[in-house]
Amino acid sequence: MSARRSGTIVVAILAFCLTAAFKWYEHAISVPVSMRETLGVSTNQPPLPRVAAVVPDVEMGVKSSVARASPIISAAAPKDTLKATAKLFGDSTLFSRITSMLEVGSNLVITDSRTSPHVFVFNGKNARFVKSMGRQGQGPGEILYPDNIVPDEKDRNRVWIYDFNQRRFIGLDITGSTKTNNSLTLSLPEGGSLLQPMIRRGTIISNGLFHDYSLIFVDNTGKPKGKSDLKAPFGPPDVTSRVARRLLNVSTMAYAPTSRDKVVLAYQFKSELDILDLNTGLHTAVTGPRPTKASFSFNKAGNFEWNADNQQAYLSVTADDNRIYALFSGRKDNDKVERVSILHVFDWNGAFLREYAFDRAIGTIAVSSSGTTIYGSVEEPWTAVAEYLLGYFKQAAGVYAHDLKNAFLWR
Repeated sequence: MSARRSGTIVVAILAFCLTAAFKWYEHAISVPVSMRETLGVSTNQPPLPRVAAVVPDVEMGVKSSVARASPIISAAAPKDTLKATAKLFGDSTLFSRITSMLEVGSNLVITDSRTSPHVFVFNGKNARFVKSMGRQGQGPGEILYPDNIVPDEKDRNRVWIYDFNQRRFIGLDITGSTKTNNSLTLSLPEGGSLLQPMIRRGTIISNGLFHDYSLIFVDNTGKPKGKSDLKAPFGPPDVTSRVARRLLNVSTMAYAPTSRDKVVLAYQFKSELDILDLNTGLHTAVTGPRPTKASFSFNKAGNFEWNADNQQAYLSVTADDNRIYALFSGRKDNDKVERVSILHVFDWNGAFLREYAFDRAIGTIAVSSSGTTIYGSVEEPWTAVAEYLLGYFKQAAGVYAHDLKNAFLWR
């Protein structure tokens, strides 16, 4: 092999590695790869109507926004720590980058963006591997970037995997084969994409990379039907750049799983949550107990940049029918030591209940239907899903309190 040819191959390999690293970094700051080239692009599509809580064929608007501030907590670490049990979902060879988790019946379904296949099913009781599905690709039933798991409204054995890069849902039967005829490709405005969608009464409701609104509503053909009139945390005139607003207003979303009538948004760059009742349109704005500060600037070319002291707030949120569990980071870009992840617990009225520290850094979380177990994606001792057991909350005289006496699995 000639020296020139060898050099060409080395350069090609280096270019491939650098490109892959750059794409990974983009997603690490919550700007998915497929959005990189569309963040500043505007289209000629007409604006969507602004609606709030969409129930099919019913017009509803957001009612008076109630601001609820949580008590400020000192910078000290939480006094209560959640320690992982010995149960780990996945061995040292199975996962690479876990993107979402969902308890489906007695199983735990997990997606990974870097593996093929992308979807894994475990027995929730003993953490034994059951099966994998959802191969890599762009064909029928294939997935490029699984970003979220959505349970089907009628079929308990079916889930929908939202593929961020292809902007489509793939229906999977976790007890059988891929239902390749069940897929839905979206047609969204301005090159946007969804982040953590849900399906309610045939309507897809989701947060996403939007510059001036928080939620979008999509019909069962994949066409947008409206957007929420919830105001995003960062808007004009404070932030004039549309690109900056899309990045600053990134959120994570969860909902009450049984009724699917309540939605919560937790924001990555501001310690705030928005709770919306989809039946009444009542909105509650909640300020988290640990303040954060987004820090950014524009370089000489006018491009948006994060500053070294930029601080992140909520990285993931999950919910059961009674409570909201928000994963708080507090990490600054210039931190030299990884911070311990923190769990904030709220009720659906927006009341702050308790704060816990995890025993390690957590990437994303899910809660069991019983509300007794938190699942967290971890990277130590390897990439896997760890189980954390909670004591339960009981309501007495209208006040929620944590019952430590009955938390016999508490560590």
